[in-house]
Amino acid sequence: MFIQLEDATVTFKGVEPIHALKAVSFSVNEGEWINILGPSGSGKTTLLNVIGGMLQLSSGSIVVDGKNLSQLKNDDLQSYRRTIIGYIFQDYRLFDQYTVLENVMLPQWPYQPRKVIEEKAKTILQQLQMGHRLQALPADLSGGEKQRTAIARAMLHEPKLLLCDEPTGNLDEENRENILNVLSELNKNGVTILLVTHDTEVAKRGTKQLFIRDGKLQK
Repeated sequence: MFIQLEDATVTFKGVEPIHALKAVSFSVNEGEWINILGPSGSGKTTLLNVIGGMLQLSSGSIVVDGKNLSQLKNDDLQSYRRTIIGYIFQDYRLFDQYTVLENVMLPQWPYQPRKVIEEKAKTILQQLQMGHRLQALPADLSGGEKQRTAIARAMLHEPKLLLCDEPTGNLDEENRENILNVLSELNKNGVTILLVTHDTEVAKRGTKQLFIRDGKLQK
């Protein structure tokens, strides 16, 4: 199994503890595309953040690509996020002061020679039909162009696992289909995808669906 969760539980402590995930167990094979559906506040994003190594479990276990995330130290977790995971957000998370090309390059700047990552970034942007927008700033991009830039940034280090949090939520129907086609191509090339969505049309893509409500997987 590429991803294995066993009784994964996340509790946020407070005057009244919030149980964001409750004993969630499931597995994912490498190369699958899993859609995660559920109402707002059901635990979908929490689940992605656990798998992405950005949030620790309160109890239970999670193993991704042979790595037990609960046992990784900070440096190892950072390496896991930098090498295994690509993350795509609904709100793009681009830096307004940087060009398209620079936004794609930024996460890898400290780790590889600039010339190497610049050539890789240009190649990926060309593949995503963004080659003509390399020097554009985010303010000058459409929603679809912003999301393709975000996908290029997530793919620059060739991750095995792509985590997508409502990646089409801000897009019109045409741009939604364009982004889904890009994700389909990545999946065909072996990238494992976990995609959170409210959109039943989006959920028709992929290998299978998981439904989560109040922090629990629905049978």
